[in-house]
Formats: sequence, C-alpha cells, structure tokens
Amino acid sequence: MFCDHCGTQLAHTQNFCPACGKAMGQAPLMPTQSRIAGHVRLLGILWLAISAVRLIPGFLLLSFFSRDFGFVLPHLPDFVRGLLQIIGVLVLLEGAVGLAAAWNGGPGHGC
Repeated sequence: MFCDHCGTQLAHTQNFCPACGKAMGQAPLMPTQSRIAGHVRLLGILWLAISAVRLIPGFLLLSFFSRDFGFVLPHLPDFVRGLLQIIGVLVLLEGAVGLAAAWNGGPGHGC
C-alpha cells in the first residue's frame, strides 16, 4: 500500500504515513447534497402534506352522508347520498395514492 499524498510505501498496519504524516484508512467524506436533490426532497414533503390534506374531504363526505349520521335532508333522493359517498371514496383513494407515491418516491428514496 502506498501513501496517496507522497507515494511512500506503507505497511498495512500503519495509520499514518511516516514521510508526510498523512492519515491513512479514513473514510471519504459524505458527498454534498446537490441542489436538485434538495428540491426533490422538498417536493416529496409537500406532496405528503397535500395528500394528507386531501384525505379530510373524503372522510367528511363519507361520514356526513352515511345513513347513521343523518346529515342529509329526508326529501333528498337516495342516489344523491350514494353519489356523494362514492365521491368521498374516490377522494380518499386519491389521497391514499398520493401518500403512497410521496412516501415511496419522496424523502430518503432515490437521488
């Protein structure tokens, strides 16, 4: 093994070069985070937040227009209640898919 600073031959057990004093066997420094990686991380965090906020209307639609809650007026046709519950499920699915996409591709993954 040779010193990468001065080229002196070293034994495998030496921690410092006897000629120049450079430390041997140190781990390289961590690479600096690029600007784009920082933006991708921020985008993942924001996507998590907006997907979590999208879950709120879905839960509200499902709970307010369920048969047990009784929020809907009695003269309202049943298909409206069912339609609003379907919309609530779709909004919940959209939020859940957004959370899954942000979690799997967001902060700490890739880049």
